[in-house]
Parts: sequence; C-alpha cells; structure tokens
Amino acid sequence: IGVLAGGGIALWSYLQLRKSEDDLLESARLKKLMLVGLIAGGISLFLLIITSVAGLIVRSSATKADKTPKSQSVSASFVLPSSLSSYEKILNHVPSRNERNVQRTTQIILGLSEAVNTKSVATDAGELRAESILVQYVQSGGSYGAPLPASVRFSQQDTSITVIQKEPLGEEGKKQLVRVTVTKKILTQRGTPLLPDDEGYSWEFEVSGLLDQAPPFVETFLPRYSTSSAVERFAPNSLIQITFNESLDTQSFQDQFVTVFDETHNTIVDGHIVPGNKFRTVSFIPNKECAKNACGEPMYCLPLSSTLKVTVKTASKDPSASAGSSKAAYPFIGIVDTAGNALDGGGERGAGKNGTADNSPVDDFTARFATTAELDFRQPTISGIGPARDAVRVSAETPVEVLFSKMMDVTSIHTGTIQIKPAVNYSLNPRHDFQSQTTKITIDHDPFLKSTVYSPEVLSDVRDSTQNCFSQCLGPR
Repeated sequence: IGVLAGGGIALWSYLQLRKSEDDLLESARLKKLMLVGLIAGGISLFLLIITSVAGLIVRSSATKADKTPKSQSVSASFVLPSSLSSYEKILNHVPSRNERNVQRTTQIILGLSEAVNTKSVATDAGELRAESILVQYVQSGGSYGAPLPASVRFSQQDTSITVIQKEPLGEEGKKQLVRVTVTKKILTQRGTPLLPDDEGYSWEFEVSGLLDQAPPFVETFLPRYSTSSAVERFAPNSLIQITFNESLDTQSFQDQFVTVFDETHNTIVDGHIVPGNKFRTVSFIPNKECAKNACGEPMYCLPLSSTLKVTVKTASKDPSASAGSSKAAYPFIGIVDTAGNALDGGGERGAGKNGTADNSPVDDFTARFATTAELDFRQPTISGIGPARDAVRVSAETPVEVLFSKMMDVTSIHTGTIQIKPAVNYSLNPRHDFQSQTTKITIDHDPFLKSTVYSPEVLSDVRDSTQNCFSQCLGPR
C-alpha cells in the first residue's frame, strides 16, 4: 500500500508539474510533493523487501530446528464432483452420529478434551440442565419435542459427561429419531464456554424400540493372545488394551477392575486404566517409566522377561433380576455396559462366554502373555489411504480410510488427533487386523460438498500399541 500510495503521489505531482511550469510557486510545491511521494514509496519498498527476507529466514530456521514438532501432521487432499473447533472439544460421544438400532436403555456419554464446571451441566440434585444439553425426539416435519428429563454423572476428572434418561428412550417396538444438542452454556473449570461456536454441537441417532438385555464381551485383546496353550512374547512397552463389543458405563473405568499379575515374580503390576474409542476400550498403563519415545514423552513398561496374567472383572448380577438376565447389582463392582448388563467374560481367553453374565470369578475374562527384555521403538507410518491423494470425482459419501503400518493405540485416535478440513461431521472407527498386525481407521462422515477439496489430517499425537508416536508423519505420496 505504501509503495502504491507513494508512487501514485509522485506520478500525479509529475503530471501536474508539466501543466504548471509557468507558475513558480505551484511548481515548487509540486516538486516537493513529488519528492515526498518518491521517498515514501522508496521507504515502503525497502521495508517490504526486508520483511519478506526475514520471513523466509524464520521459516527456514524453524524447519531446521525441529524435525518432529508436536503439531506435525500428514494430510492428503482430494476433490469431490459444519465446526471443527467443536470436534477438538468433544473428542467422542455415544451413541455415534447417525447410529442406527440403538437400544432404548442406552446412556448418552460425552468424552471431552477439558474438565467442565459440573454446576453448568447439572443441578445440585444431579438433574440435567436443559439449557446445557438437550435430548429431544425428532418429530414429523423436522420439529423437536420438549427436552427429556435426565440425571447426570461425571467422571472423576470431570472430563466425561454421562446423561441417564429417567425412562427408556422411545417406545417398545417403534423406531424413534433422537437429537442431542450440546450448547454454549457448558463452562470449563476455567469459566470459559466449552464450545466456541454459538450454535453449539448437535447430532442424531435412531432408537430401535428394543431394550438392551445382552451382556458385553471382550472383542479384541492387545497384545494378542494365542488361541493355543502356548504363551506368546511381546515387547515390555506394549499396552494392554481390551476392546469390548459395545460401549461401557463410565463407572466401569476403575483401576481395580483390570488387574495384571506377574506370575514370574509373584507380584501385582502397579498401573492405571485409560478409556477411549467411544468408551469401548480400556488400556492398562503401568506406572513404571522405562524410556522416552521419539517425541520425548515417557514410555511405561511391564516387567521384563515375565509371564503376565490379565484379569478383567465382571460385576455381580442383580439377585432380583429375572432368570437369564445379565442385569448387574448396583453399585457395580466390575465391568458393565451402558444398560447396566454385567460382562460375559468367559474365563480364559473368553472361550466360555455364553451370552449370559455368571458372576465373578467364573465369568471374569483372563489372558496370559509374556514379555521380552527388549523394547519396541519402531514408529508407525501410514501405509495406505483412501480416497487417493488428489483424487477427483469422489462420491460425496465415500468413507475416508487410513491404514497404519502397526497396531495402534485406539485410545489415542479421536477427533482431536484425526481431523478433516474444511469442517464436516464425522466419526472414527478403528479396526485391528491381527494377521497383518495393522490398524485401519474408517472415517464415516456426512455427505461432502461437491467440487470441494477436503484434507484429512493425522496429527503426531497418534500412538501405536507400544507407545511410539507418529512423529515422522510418513504416508503415501
């Protein structure tokens, strides 16, 4: 602007000067004005050159100074023939967006990136504040019914919110669309709104009209256990990660419900559990720090060269429940799902599960594996993506897929670590392949806009199952 303004003044003065050569006073004034314009334009041009060179130097220095910054990511764009910032606050929720066949007795659970002020969500009596979270039936014509009454429960760190309906959702035998709206009225413990968007965050799901009376069971276990009697060996920095077939009640995430016993040294392994993956997965993290990963973060190790037994405890059955029911007695003393059904663990490797919870210790889930003396420092990479980078004429509803070269820590995979820009509603669904020892993430989303370039991003905060970070951010070219 300075260059253009100075040059414009100088040019105008020069043209006027040629018209006023006989008027000495006017000529003198115009010469001074032309000189001022030239000086101003010259100074502006000099400053523009200096700042441009400085910017290049700073960017070059920043690139050389840190080859694996915390915010590093890998992305792939493609072209097709609403707010991301809310996704960075609400990391996952149950039920999922557009989920179908949801049982009437489900709870609504929000996993958050920051602790909330509980009084902004619930009354002193534990009742849900409708101005903070609205649960409504979607009526014919697209209107919404009155907010449904519910109670609220919070995790110990106040980073998850569980909404429990007073009555089962919907009606028996009838499908019903339900809408959940999280408003800007929810405050963090810092006193600021949890969501930065005025319109808040909302999603819908469909209730099946059925009650959930089936118990949860273990779907996958890491490190994998052999189906034979042989005990396999894994690196001691391997996570113990148990994924269930459905979401769990947040009261299931208690350290005493997952125990690790060192049979070699006859001791209990100290550690704690971390939930994730839409509350379907728990990871056992040992307390003993043993190394640093490539991001400089601590790794925690199980005992070296040891045989370990993992026990996942089921809850006690409610004595008043009908025959064949898996309803758990309250308070829960083991794993239960969001409908309060106790775990059908099935004993060793889940081999005895029968579709009914049978109390502890008979129906606890157990598994054995051994550790080596050497840690695994191999970092994960992305070995495949879909759609392909810079693909065109992609269907608006094609799922986005990310294939990792190793088994991943699914609790590190959420909307804060895998994102799509520009903003679109989406959910993440990880799946392990035990044969290839890889993990694929399927990203389901609302229809993309036509003729729009979308860029999925995988941040370096993603971790593999041996606690290595995705700091190299390597993927298909």
